[in-house]
Amino acid sequence: MLFLDYIYIYFHNLAYDLQFLRLFLFEAFAFPKKQLNTKPHYPIYVEFNNGIIIRDSLILSQRSLAKWSKDLNIEHQKAVGAWDYTKIRHQQDNEFTADELLYISNELYSSLFTFCKLIQFFITYIIKCK
Repeated sequence: MLFLDYIYIYFHNLAYDLQFLRLFLFEAFAFPKKQLNTKPHYPIYVEFNNGIIIRDSLILSQRSLAKWSKDLNIEHQKAVGAWDYTKIRHQQDNEFTADELLYISNELYSSLFTFCKLIQFFITYIIKCK
């Protein structure tokens, strides 16, 4: 069991993802205790009474994932252009093309390694400042 006051969850482009998660989150955690937006429907963070805080790494970094991972020289770059955004998808659809699987895996690895490198940078910076 974890005994934490807050749990931070980052989404890269929270405004997009929150459109899909909003109803689930509000049903599971009630309405947010606090929410800070840059403009309507563009949240920087959303805080719930149970201590879950969702933040937008896109707004905080001011970079797309493709640009951010390139700037940090991440091995797994985002596969830009490999996802067909015009294709209508349903939950029961579970067949992906090779390009779509490449996009999904690179999106995940790019996000993961970008955040890991950022954490390493901050740890190194904190140690140097002591």
